[in-house]
Amino acid sequence: MAQQSIGKILLIALLAITLASTCVLTSCAACTSCSPPPDGPDDPINGEDPNSGNNGIDLPVVEIPAVNMISPVALKELMQNQSCRVFDTRTYPEYSSGSVPGALNLPLRFVERRQAEIPRNRMVVFLASDARELSQLYGLLIELGFDPANIRMLEGGIAAWKAAGFEVEEHDIPWC
Repeated sequence: MAQQSIGKILLIALLAITLASTCVLTSCAACTSCSPPPDGPDDPINGEDPNSGNNGIDLPVVEIPAVNMISPVALKELMQNQSCRVFDTRTYPEYSSGSVPGALNLPLRFVERRQAEIPRNRMVVFLASDARELSQLYGLLIELGFDPANIRMLEGGIAAWKAAGFEVEEHDIPWC
């Protein structure tokens, strides 16, 4: 009887370890698509709460040229022509509460690390939590060598998108 109990416990432990290592080693679909935020104040990246409003990073604020701003109406047209890729650089909780349909979540704090996911040969549009983060993001993208001609920043963010009467897509992606 005791051997059966020990065997069941070992089997459960082995299953738990296997599932955990699979997610970490293969980066499950949920992790790849949503970039879930770290666990808050104990975040190993920099110890900041990912919901603190600054997306956990401190970058210089730069002026975004007017040509690099895009209105919600212009973005909707680009999306209908499938001539751009949209990235939402807000935190996962902000993104999950509603974003531009089809936008990928790439929190600002992970942009440098995951820059290979951002196309360099086509138009990319970004939305952020606020004008400061949008400015910081623009500066980072230029620093990383992205062509300013292919970068657009959504003017007014998700609030302007909603105000224009466009639908938002809510996300309920489990965190690994």
